[in-house]
Amino acid sequence: MSWVSSQTFVVVDSLSKEPLAYANVVLDDKKMLYTNEKGKFSVSDPFEYISISYLSYYELNAAKNTISDTIYLRPLTYTMEPINVSTRKIVKKIGVVKQSKRFKNLSFSGCDELIVFLRPTRADIIDGFIDKVEIPLNKDKSESLYQSVTSIVRINIYTTDAHNLPKDKIYSSAPIRYLPSKDKLITVDLKDEAIQINEIGLCFGLEYIGMIDENGEIRTLLSHLRPVITEETSTDYQAVTYLTNSAFKRKKYFYPINNSFNDIKDSRNTSPQNYNLAISLTISK
Repeated sequence: MSWVSSQTFVVVDSLSKEPLAYANVVLDDKKMLYTNEKGKFSVSDPFEYISISYLSYYELNAAKNTISDTIYLRPLTYTMEPINVSTRKIVKKIGVVKQSKRFKNLSFSGCDELIVFLRPTRADIIDGFIDKVEIPLNKDKSESLYQSVTSIVRINIYTTDAHNLPKDKIYSSAPIRYLPSKDKLITVDLKDEAIQINEIGLCFGLEYIGMIDENGEIRTLLSHLRPVITEETSTDYQAVTYLTNSAFKRKKYFYPINNSFNDIKDSRNTSPQNYNLAISLTISK
């Protein structure tokens, strides 16, 4: 009989000693997992190198033989200019949330994050503050396994590089719980974050963390993310949507979603369609 032993680690803030829930953990640049609600994660397979990242903390990169069961992440320090948010007025709600009829049941198994690049095309939107982000989901009634299991996602915001790809993560929401069989909208309120969208644009990511049990432990199931994919275009911005896997972001593996659909033709048109993650932003100035 063979026995498989596992080692449990906990990731905490180096100053407050508070656990960091759902931190990204990458082992040997190939296996990705998350800490649980209590900042813990267990590893049963051997590994030599570990990377741990969490927004607003320095990334930890270390050999296994240099870490202990408690792993400390050092918080970053920022100096920010004060911004008066009380005088802002709502400009408009931009974006599209209509789903593509051909892909209303589309899911992305194995895709840890869908990222949509948005570049504003209207002068009254440029340099506006993002007050709210909304991403619609399709209800998942396909399998009884998913009916009552809580899933967790979070919304990330990135700056962009010269190729319209994600560059630096500037925001990551708290973990958002939802029922795949019930909830139809993922929403985050950003009124207090003072995030502006300039003429270069931003990238918005819908990151799938996993399904959790009653003890807050992440189940080892493939991503069953079912966001709304739309064929509708917006006059408010240009968009490109990417499929990616969180474990390999360091290697900049981003795949335009339209490349995945190039062999799928609309029955009314023989040319490939322009598919994107449906998203809506509330903008104020």
